[in-house]
Amino acid sequence: MASLPPELEKSIFELTAYSEPKVNKYLYRVLMLRGRETYNHEVWQDYPCDVFTRLKSIPPSVLRDSIRHLYLELMPIDMCRYLLSTCTAVEDLWINQADSSLLDLVAALPLRRLHCHPVQLFSTQEQLDFGHPLFSNLTHLELFVVLPEFNPSSWIGLTTIPHLTHLSFSDAVSLPLAPSLLQDCKLLRVLVFIFDPDWMEPEDASVVSSIAPQDLRFVQMECSAFGKDWRSGALGRGDYWDRADAFIAKRMSKEIDPALYVLEGDQSVLIVD
Repeated sequence: MASLPPELEKSIFELTAYSEPKVNKYLYRVLMLRGRETYNHEVWQDYPCDVFTRLKSIPPSVLRDSIRHLYLELMPIDMCRYLLSTCTAVEDLWINQADSSLLDLVAALPLRRLHCHPVQLFSTQEQLDFGHPLFSNLTHLELFVVLPEFNPSSWIGLTTIPHLTHLSFSDAVSLPLAPSLLQDCKLLRVLVFIFDPDWMEPEDASVVSSIAPQDLRFVQMECSAFGKDWRSGALGRGDYWDRADAFIAKRMSKEIDPALYVLEGDQSVLIVD
């Protein structure tokens, strides 16, 4: 049976989705945008994220009712503002934008998962406000690499996030926070240290080895291809959080040696090509 050209099939589907409420809410569940000046856009061409003009051609109601997972990396601020103010049902946000004007827009979202560096949003190296509404409903929080001026006392408020069950960070300078986080975050089930073996210092490994055997919730893993891993999770195909959950469950049940705390290589990443 003859088939239509893919471009025509896509156009027909989109027109149908826009005109049929039962369909259009499933049209765009995941939206991923990465700056073209830094990344090879070809990798992401299967996402509904070509250019700003195309995004603005989509009825705002479709974006509002559809988008649940949003990824913004090195995008123009006007595009970020438009999407954050339009995609108001987003529950999972990955954002790497150093602009405090986005804070109120991010805080207004019904977020369950947030991947960010709070300093970029709050624009301060002073005490970070983890009591801010931005964090009130979060269960999963990934903190990006901290700045050289890292002050541990600025981050102690992490223990007050009320619904936090999963926390990860990717800078060894954050490691001294781990014991207090594991002790004081009452609901915390997973604490992941994502590391780059090329940057791992002997003293860092020593700190990790002093923490991990005492608390089975602590996992050290190597993770690359963060964008693909986030995409995999957004599409319901598993991400590093799922890998960590399964790994911890096996430690607790003694299916594997509880003393093991390192997920080797890129086992933490489910690549979806």
